[in-house]
Amino acid sequence: MLESDGGAGAAAVFWLLLPLLPLGRYRSEGSDRAECSQEPGSGQEREVESEGWEVGRTHRGAANQNKKSREQKEKRECAGAKTSGQVELEEMSSLVKEDLEKKLFKPLSQNLYEFIEIEFSVQDRYYLCVSVTKNEEVKIIMVKHYRIGLDEKYEVTKKWSLNDLQMIDGKEADTDNPFFDLHFKKVYSLEAYSCASKYAFARTVNKLNHEYLKKDLQIVNFDSTYINDDSIWSSNNKDCLVLMRICFYAFNLVCLSLCPLPL
Repeated sequence: MLESDGGAGAAAVFWLLLPLLPLGRYRSEGSDRAECSQEPGSGQEREVESEGWEVGRTHRGAANQNKKSREQKEKRECAGAKTSGQVELEEMSSLVKEDLEKKLFKPLSQNLYEFIEIEFSVQDRYYLCVSVTKNEEVKIIMVKHYRIGLDEKYEVTKKWSLNDLQMIDGKEADTDNPFFDLHFKKVYSLEAYSCASKYAFARTVNKLNHEYLKKDLQIVNFDSTYINDDSIWSSNNKDCLVLMRICFYAFNLVCLSLCPLPL
């Protein structure tokens, strides 16, 4: 019985230690060498095919990347040219306004609030200006801009008081057009440099009317969204408007969450 138990114990120990013996490693290495020795050509072909696929994919990826780079470069150049043109136009407008204030409106003791260029068939340039005097009287002035040698000259050709203005007619509110009429005792049909400048003029007149006169000035055939220059609802304060809407929705959600549920 003791011998049989000892033999069984030794056998159990042997089987437990068998996986740890180096025979398994030798056997696996031999089998790996055998597998590697079989079909040598197929492995090389697979390697060549995979390398060829990788190279092709690399070339295609490089071509796509180059195409995207070219498209992005063209967009940047186009955007840069547009931005440069806008910056140049703003700088020129700023310089003209400074020159107008220095040579014309400051000597008249007036503050220039807005000016837009008016299209005429003549060679000289004309500006429609909105200013306020020391006595807080709002003036609408037509200014002729011409040059003598290297000197810039400005001349007042016509002027009105805002108190005499009855209506500004933008002609058509649904179309992008620069035409508008000023209704005094006489109607003056004008063409602005652009539709945006026409709206800028009407917006400034409307703002100064509310500030100084508070008269019933008719502004027709304009989109009222872009005429009313309120501090909150104007297009320059969209972030404030969005924030107010978010707060409004959040307040509604809080109120709904506090309401008792019906049984």
